[in-house]
Amino acid sequence: MRQIKCYDEFNGLAQPFSIYIDRYPDECPICHYSLVPKLIDSFITTEDRVESIFKCTKHNCSFLFIGYFRLDKAYVYGRGADSRWIFEFAVPRLNESKEFSDEITMLSTSFVEIYNESLKAESEQLMHVAGMGYRKSLEFLIKDYLIDYKKQEKQTIENKLLGRCIRDHIDHVRIKELAKRAAWLGNDETHFVRKWENKSITDLKQLIQLVVNWISQEILSDKLIESMPE
Repeated sequence: MRQIKCYDEFNGLAQPFSIYIDRYPDECPICHYSLVPKLIDSFITTEDRVESIFKCTKHNCSFLFIGYFRLDKAYVYGRGADSRWIFEFAVPRLNESKEFSDEITMLSTSFVEIYNESLKAESEQLMHVAGMGYRKSLEFLIKDYLIDYKKQEKQTIENKLLGRCIRDHIDHVRIKELAKRAAWLGNDETHFVRKWENKSITDLKQLIQLVVNWISQEILSDKLIESMPE
């Protein structure tokens, strides 16, 4: 917890008082650099929201941005002095896109497009939409991999559920096991009831990245071996 000074704009109080926030933002939403920003000022703007002005400490950025904090209702001490607040997100966010290797881009342009659209949704705090998008990107990656690289029968793969495609058609152990778990978390983003309560979109993205890495390595390895026959 960090103790900071805060003005209560919501109740029109003139003098600042101390509140506690769980942490500073750890990334500038504009340059996306990991950092400890400089706190400029903080304000209680609604009944359960604090808005804090931060300055990026990266020398070639130095932009101001706003961090949003919600009241920690598990710690009931009121909204005034010594109240506790939890960091939620920072704005404005400049859209960032993720670049993938040539092997992945050539294999599935749809995967790259859907993943980056999901990344944009996440940057705008559209978390429900982002989660479903990442799940869709995984399906395009796996099915394009099976159809275009593994030369599986197109209609069979197109008509099969993602989980069955992974189970029945992927023979690479690491890709199979990681893709299976990514599908589990992806399904959580589309279903009414979550099965993996302790996992998040961050875990889903990490699993997708690992699947991407293994597929890219497989394709690149095959290319190099083919280019150097015995």
